[in-house]
Amino acid sequence: MLKRLLLIILVAFVKLHSQSLTVPIKFPTSLDGHEIVNGDTIIGVFLRDDTKNRTSLNELGINVSTEINGLMTGRVSLSNFRNINRNKSVQWMIPVGVLFTSLDQSSPMVNKHIGQQNAGVTGKNVIIGIYDTGIDFSSDDFKNSDNTTRILKIWDQSVSGNPPDPTLFNYGYEWNSSSINNGDCTQRDYNGHGTHVSGIASANGNNNTSVSDRYIGMAPDADN
Repeated sequence: MLKRLLLIILVAFVKLHSQSLTVPIKFPTSLDGHEIVNGDTIIGVFLRDDTKNRTSLNELGINVSTEINGLMTGRVSLSNFRNINRNKSVQWMIPVGVLFTSLDQSSPMVNKHIGQQNAGVTGKNVIIGIYDTGIDFSSDDFKNSDNTTRILKIWDQSVSGNPPDPTLFNYGYEWNSSSINNGDCTQRDYNGHGTHVSGIASANGNNNTSVSDRYIGMAPDADN
């Protein structure tokens, strides 16, 4: 995900190459979430080097990931970060923060409270359908207060035997809420992405009751 963000930023800033813009080398203000290798912190960077010489940058300790017209993304150790300021080929360099896939950070950014608290829009009487790798139906985030599932149906397409409508489909196995509550459902989200997306959409926060509203989805009262 970090690489995707770096690439997007890089393409957006390509036009800067034709401008005489001077950006100082800025020291990172936060090291949260960065990788530690042999006791040294590794940070992501976005930089400009008109020489486009990856070999020289590697010698400086910059591991270049992407390059477009002198604009680059890469990784560098914190111990080498200040030394690069002495190299004239690097016009500017900016540290890149680490992204987290956590609802405690993304929810405030999209002003979730405006819909849920101010307008009372919580997804009640709404059914959300997600086509993904599956869902961890055992998570308390997808259960009601009485421990019954909030999931109406799961269509597991990795197995066969009970398609949702045999007249339209000849594959998959559909589990309903009763089969989930009875412990009969064998569907598993081995990848985790489907559970992640479902949590963003409709987690009710029951899996993290120690911190109020920390990991509550956009529509916590919706059915799945």
